[in-house]
Amino acid sequence: MSCAELDNAARREGKHAVHWFRKGLRLHDNPSLREGLQGATTFRCVFVLDPWFAGSSNVGINKWRFLLQCLEDLDRSLRKLNSRLFVIRGQPADTLPKLFREWGTTALTFEEDPEPFGRVRDHNITALCKELGITVVQNVSHTLYQLQNIIDRNGGKAPLTYHQFLAVIACMGPPPQPEPPVTGSTVELAHTPLAEDHDEKFGVPTLEELGFDTEGLNPPVWQGGETEALARLERHLERKAWVASFGRPKMTPQSLLPSQTGLSPYLRFGCLSTRLFYYQLTDLYKKIKKAFPPLSLHGQLLWREFFYCAATKNPNFDKMLGNPICVQIPWDRNAEALAKWANVSIRSNGLSLDRRHNDPAETRGLDPSFGQTCCGLFFNQGRPLDFVGGRNEGLRGTSPGCRLVSERGHVDVALLFQFFPAVFPLLLSGEVWKESGS
Repeated sequence: MSCAELDNAARREGKHAVHWFRKGLRLHDNPSLREGLQGATTFRCVFVLDPWFAGSSNVGINKWRFLLQCLEDLDRSLRKLNSRLFVIRGQPADTLPKLFREWGTTALTFEEDPEPFGRVRDHNITALCKELGITVVQNVSHTLYQLQNIIDRNGGKAPLTYHQFLAVIACMGPPPQPEPPVTGSTVELAHTPLAEDHDEKFGVPTLEELGFDTEGLNPPVWQGGETEALARLERHLERKAWVASFGRPKMTPQSLLPSQTGLSPYLRFGCLSTRLFYYQLTDLYKKIKKAFPPLSLHGQLLWREFFYCAATKNPNFDKMLGNPICVQIPWDRNAEALAKWANVSIRSNGLSLDRRHNDPAETRGLDPSFGQTCCGLFFNQGRPLDFVGGRNEGLRGTSPGCRLVSERGHVDVALLFQFFPAVFPLLLSGEVWKESGS
């Protein structure tokens, strides 16, 4: 055996773990990370950032700033464990295998991704790891339940009504309890090998390094990261009377800023565990008068779960074409209607939303409650389907390529589930299309 082979064999002695962060940007309730640390000799936490994707116009600067803040916060938390976050530039399928060989990795852990795109990506990475002899562990922690269990209990199909969804999970019992946070005692004897040029090679990039123009950029409304997410959760749970009386219809629909918890982006990026939120609410509801779903905060988390379940096996959930749960409507045949949607201008109660001019939605994001009101007004200006649009930008200037609609504020085909619960069954049945005379 050559010296190089002996060196590689020595490096592979013991368990050398890599945890791959995607969503789930937190140390609390992270079962995959905890499992990877068990008995590990070394561990590294990585996040793969595609520089090409960063330059895409489909994702706005505020979302990228929020993500980078999440990564910076995660890196600070890992420093307290004598570790660091490794931010890797490139495509996972290209960069990860090279680093696995360099680091002598024997175990890869990550959070199970419920989205169709992520499932395909993870399948490919798992196949590569099998070729390299690397053990792969993935656990559910982005959703309350294992979504496949819900689908199996519903005869192999995702429930497509909320009441049907509730009936299924009622037979499953409560979701698993959240895992304790990762601490120094969890890490035990595992260590992270760090080089002096770590920041240069694997540091969290700046917006400027990603090619964004930050001149004139306003201070962030939402500060990203697990630390901020837990602080926000604690503040909201202290408002016991507010939690007890929470009801979505009581929200102010004209507000450009959310009048709810403001926790949606933290759940979206996994800075806050859904299960932690759920069970802290459960403990609080035991002490106060509980509201009933879907108006309670519990109900809002279950709506989120419902959307994930509907989307997880549907790769075209965010599209009309090829989507089995959408009526196939020929939008492109009506150029005038598409033009109206692309240049939407709505005025309600003295508040104007005009996508042809700058408005707060450009800098802060559009609150779904406000978006629902605006879209309702827009659709009611004429025939039911005259103004439904197919432009990629929607109301928020972002691509309809989002996978899961419960955590996004812009309008696409799938968001009809959330924005128009009364109209959507008619769309499915084709009744509205018939009424329009088309």
